[in-house]
Amino acid sequence: MASNKPLSKQSVSTPSGRISYTDRGTGPVALFVHGVLLNNYLWRYQQEALSDIRRTIAVDLLAHGKTEIGPGQDVSVTANAKMLAEFLDALAIDKVDIVGNDSGGGICQIFCALYSERVRSLTLTDCDTHDNWPPVAFQPFVAMVKAGGLRKTLDAMLSDKAIYRSHDALGPAYEHPGRLSDDTIERYLRPLVATEQRTRDLERFVNAFDNKHTVAIEPKLKTFQAPTLIHPLSFDRRCVLARGHRARSGRVSKLPLPLLSMPSSIKQRDSKRAAKWKSRGDCDLQGGRVDPFVWRRAEPAHQRLQA
Repeated sequence: MASNKPLSKQSVSTPSGRISYTDRGTGPVALFVHGVLLNNYLWRYQQEALSDIRRTIAVDLLAHGKTEIGPGQDVSVTANAKMLAEFLDALAIDKVDIVGNDSGGGICQIFCALYSERVRSLTLTDCDTHDNWPPVAFQPFVAMVKAGGLRKTLDAMLSDKAIYRSHDALGPAYEHPGRLSDDTIERYLRPLVATEQRTRDLERFVNAFDNKHTVAIEPKLKTFQAPTLIHPLSFDRRCVLARGHRARSGRVSKLPLPLLSMPSSIKQRDSKRAAKWKSRGDCDLQGGRVDPFVWRRAEPAHQRLQA
């Protein structure tokens, strides 16, 4: 049962800037990391559903949401991973269960490689891995940004939300793009055009996309020992993460992570509750489909592997 503690919107100063975040619940900390073009609003359903067993914190990455940074600051995925460590330091948090999707999943992998002692467990949905990013389906967007078309594209999606939901834009990232509300699109995109600098920050974030960051951490990530749950989704055509049984040796990740698996009986037992949860708002986004019931059921396995 979720905690009655409301979702708290806060910010904290770090060497990387003033980081915006939402905070709900009590207990060991679970840190949620969103992907490109989004912000901490993505994780509101997970924060509600898991707040009775975790203090759930969702950050706004550098160049996203309400996080405030300096002009020209490094906003690469590695810089974001280092920011997460600074963020935890600022809140006096030692260890976290870290959850990520999309480019945020790539950032989580870098964090795990650089700060493995601070990770209690890792959960990934479809996300950037190793040399598999930017994914082919997202490369036209990257090319558009490099050509200087970002502000025009953001303005177009804000003035006509159907463009955002379309197959040529971000529709493929959702199982049911038609369910996505205009208000949610506003919450994601409006901060990115609040000032010229914020748009330039996002432009630099996208232009910094380079799989050298995730390829470089392979040796360290091979030694990563924390329990890992991979929760792949078949409908997100922008980025496809190897399914659990392939992640140890498959080409997509090439990384020997200590994976957890969920028995089919548990998945069936929670199917009705999960179906009700999945019908909510925009939670069919690739990251929003981190099913809290599956994650909750994995908790005893996390504890066994850590014993």
